[in-house]
Amino acid sequence: MRYVVVTDKIRGVYFGETPAKDGDTYVVLYNARICFSWAATEGLGELVTKGPATASKIGPVMPRMCISDVANVFDCTPEAVTRWQAAKWA
Repeated sequence: MRYVVVTDKIRGVYFGETPAKDGDTYVVLYNARICFSWAATEGLGELVTKGPATASKIGPVMPRMCISDVANVFDCTPEAVTRWQAAKWA
């Protein structure tokens, strides 16, 4: 499994672990979190490379979720994974 940030066609932003392959039209995430808003100066790429800032609004961990109409899947850096896992609702 790999840690990813996923966006969908209605601009949702999600984080979690997935066994998905490139090109899938839907993604199942485990230990998933929804990003309701993020405080970033570097845009979406910051969520992928550095993780959410403390002022971001990140929902609680959900055991499993399926995201349809996937637009993008980004592999996260280890630094980003650490910050996503520690994120609290600001």
